Amino acid sequence: EISVEGKNKIKRIGPKVTPKSSPVFQEAKVWQDINKLILTNEETKEELQLDEELKTLLFEELNWREGFSKTELLRFIKKNTHVDGKRWGSKLEKLEGNRTWGTLLKVYDHILQIEGYQPIDYKKDMRTILEQVKVCFKEIGINTRIMEMDYSIKGNDFPKQPAYHLWHLLYSYEDDNSPTGIEGLQQKLQDSFGFTPEHTQLLAQVTFQENYGNLSVRALRKLMPFLQEGKIYSDACALAGYRHSKSLTAEENKNRELVPKLALLKKNALRNPVVEKILNQMINMVNTIIEDPNLGRPDEIRIELARELKKTAKQRAEMTSAITKATSLHQKYRETIKKDFGLSYVSRKDLIKYKLYLELKPNGFETLYSGTYIKPEELFTNKFDVEHIIPQSVLFDDSFSNKTLELRGVNLEKGNQTAIDYCIRKGWENDFKARVEQCYNQGKGDLKYGKRAKLLMSVSEIPKDFLNRDLGNTAYIAKEAKKILLQAVRNVYPTTGGITERLRSDWELVNVLQELNWEKYKAQGLTYYDYNKEGKALPRIQDWTKRNDHRHHAMDAIAVAFTKPAYIQYLNNLHAKSDKGSSIYSIEKKYIYRDEKGKKKFKKPTPDLREQVKQHLSQILVSHKAKNKAVTKNKNKIKIKGKNNFKTKTELAPRGQLHKETIYGKSLALQVKEEKLNASFTLEKAQIVQKKAYREALLKRLKAFDNDPKKAFSGKNSPAKNPIYTTENKQLPEKIKTQQFIHQFTIRKEVTPDLKIDKVVDERIKNILKARLEAFENKPKKAFVNLDKNPIWLNQKQGIAIKRVTITGVSNAEPLHKAKDHNGHNIKDENDRAIPNDYVSPGNNHHIAVYQNEEGDLDDQAVSFYEAVIRKNQGLPIVNQSNEKGWPLLFTLKQNEMFVFPSEGFNPKEIDLLDASNKSLIADHLFRVQKLSKVSYNNSSIRDYVFRHHLETKLNNHKNLKGITYHNIKSIGYLKDIVKVRLNHLGEIVQIGEY
Repeated sequence: EISVEGKNKIKRIGPKVTPKSSPVFQEAKVWQDINKLILTNEETKEELQLDEELKTLLFEELNWREGFSKTELLRFIKKNTHVDGKRWGSKLEKLEGNRTWGTLLKVYDHILQIEGYQPIDYKKDMRTILEQVKVCFKEIGINTRIMEMDYSIKGNDFPKQPAYHLWHLLYSYEDDNSPTGIEGLQQKLQDSFGFTPEHTQLLAQVTFQENYGNLSVRALRKLMPFLQEGKIYSDACALAGYRHSKSLTAEENKNRELVPKLALLKKNALRNPVVEKILNQMINMVNTIIEDPNLGRPDEIRIELARELKKTAKQRAEMTSAITKATSLHQKYRETIKKDFGLSYVSRKDLIKYKLYLELKPNGFETLYSGTYIKPEELFTNKFDVEHIIPQSVLFDDSFSNKTLELRGVNLEKGNQTAIDYCIRKGWENDFKARVEQCYNQGKGDLKYGKRAKLLMSVSEIPKDFLNRDLGNTAYIAKEAKKILLQAVRNVYPTTGGITERLRSDWELVNVLQELNWEKYKAQGLTYYDYNKEGKALPRIQDWTKRNDHRHHAMDAIAVAFTKPAYIQYLNNLHAKSDKGSSIYSIEKKYIYRDEKGKKKFKKPTPDLREQVKQHLSQILVSHKAKNKAVTKNKNKIKIKGKNNFKTKTELAPRGQLHKETIYGKSLALQVKEEKLNASFTLEKAQIVQKKAYREALLKRLKAFDNDPKKAFSGKNSPAKNPIYTTENKQLPEKIKTQQFIHQFTIRKEVTPDLKIDKVVDERIKNILKARLEAFENKPKKAFVNLDKNPIWLNQKQGIAIKRVTITGVSNAEPLHKAKDHNGHNIKDENDRAIPNDYVSPGNNHHIAVYQNEEGDLDDQAVSFYEAVIRKNQGLPIVNQSNEKGWPLLFTLKQNEMFVFPSEGFNPKEIDLLDASNKSLIADHLFRVQKLSKVSYNNSSIRDYVFRHHLETKLNNHKNLKGITYHNIKSIGYLKDIVKVRLNHLGEIVQIGEY
């Protein structure tokens, strides 16, 4: 434990895990696979383990090959034993070899051929092959010790041995500043091992397996002697002094020390922000359970894994075949790149770039966004970037399906927008979609369906709850979750989605959630019945599935909690069609029964399980993580002069996008409006009446009634009952024109088919564009394309064409900069104040602050995320505790904050919201803030405050469900009777009112 900036933190000290391409990892992996290999007689089902001598022979073969297929393995065993390969089989479809040495042996073979030797005959046994290679290398002058790993070498001398040193040099070397980028590497290979410059060209192009193992070199070196003796991995760990959770005895597990509470994962701890966020929510929940006096530390935690029970032999074979095919194809691409593009070394990035280039072939090698042609000689330059279709800041997806090639300038301009959103903003939407479809070609092109979906996906269409939903990521989360939970809980067991689904079905829990939702949908006429083949009525809710209700996770958790190891054993063995005889029979007898149709089902844990589940689900209050933070503290390390010298600087970083990318100008525009003459016609309106005679008459009427518009223009003094006349005895009409100069925010935009002509500021240009549109039958796609060939003239004689126009933009904007002169000094107005410049739309609101006076009147103020960050940076409170009138703060509205709404017969202020026995009653009236919008125009405001029911996962805005699954508040008065509450991670209300 160490102290960092006044806080105690755990610092874990120890060696780092080794790369998977390390010779030590590869050799250990080969030994592990050999030691667990079991042959099964297909006739008698007899099992046979390899003896020590056969294991050693098999290791010698696999240590310099990339693997054995099942057929090759059985052929090898038949050759070296009395076993008849035809009668014996193995569950393994392939036995992997040492990929690192196997890769290098192919290079050594090439070197021998350069030097005039015969190619290696791989049909010979590997012992003979290696001896022949060593003889040749000795004659050439190459150090033969690069082919031998010596595990007897101790301490720091171990990584210095030639074989390990060669691998490490090839693995870790980065491009130098030489023309080829590898001259330094080539020189080291010549000096250290005796290779010639021609040999080093081959070695420099070697690429090894990526990623890391789960153990350090030091740990693997301790395990190696026991693995070489034929011990299986768990036994080797125990003999080497390593005891993981599975190998602990019951007594050891009982006595091991548990942490008081789980520590939250630090930023970038797993290098995956999505996974870190999910796991930290799990940690918060477990810590809350541990600290709860009524619950305490769990004895056992079960995790549902998102994977199938077991892959069949066919599935594993298909997966292996796909990997082999991809490896072969990549090697072919590498050779093509070297030959056609002149690259001496092909990195993984180069390979990705080339594959993305081939993807664009149907489109004539033009980029998808800007339609720029990629010249072959410019492909591997900095002109074109590998660009993330959906930005990593939005979706943590670094897969090939989320990448394409584009101009570097376009990539930088696109920023945090998705591909389709960016192209719409640029006016490229139609051409972009056409290029995508050209490359997709109805599923026949190189561009796959998944990538097409991402290219056409707007940011609003990306799921917000879990942005990266691939099964691999979910399985990784489960694996990391187990490691974390074992620090605080003695037993953590996995179960699978397949088992959970089976148990829900057998225990008649499938339709429970539909039944709990039935009445509220039925009351709105949104239910109906289907009928099966037997004519049985099947109740259905319109456009509804169980995943529309957050409680489906709780349903799964209930099934997981009742899952027994015997259930998993039973289903696993049924799936694998393995005959376990009496063990399966005893499980069937104890836990399985046949229903009236003769179908085997698991017995219910308790007879009234269904009723209990419904009762508990009806009491669930779903906790949502509120988006409170505007900024977080970031520590930036800055490299300074000297070895390993860094300067640490703590800065406040915004937790989201400060503003939209578009920069607007600001100007004055004359606004003319026709207003009805009634009680809302204030003194301010009267002063901006367009006609002087009308203006004077209205001001005179107002003055006579102390400038009170209600007295002056309503009741007996309404214009209909008491007309208003000018000095020339002319009666004022019902509607009066007002005019005033207002600020407008503008932007320059290219003339494209997407241009909205009504937004064009210049009236003359607007009329020219309208005339152009009429000339082309009001079809923008014909009128506003090919403007270079068919210009829109502003002044044809002087050759002035309309290509870009100024249009009005957003109604609200914030200044980003101050106007400056050519010397960089602020330009000031007549009041000696800096003139604001470069306006931006502040984007989403951080919160709405609601204030209340003594009479109960409400006032609300919207604070944008941009303004919240500015306040924080200036040391001011983000939420003002009172408004300009001095009214105190009642509460704030922030995204995902929770509120209890009143209804007929239910007043949240009249019941104890902290009493757990009221949960069922509260559950129907609990809503979260979904979105907030307030736009002010002069003295009026337009509000759009949307609250979503806490159980709802989808945004269903069916008008019949208003007030049931959502509230859409347009008037501030409706906020008066709602009650703000805070829920903890267990869904318990722990605080009422503002917090």
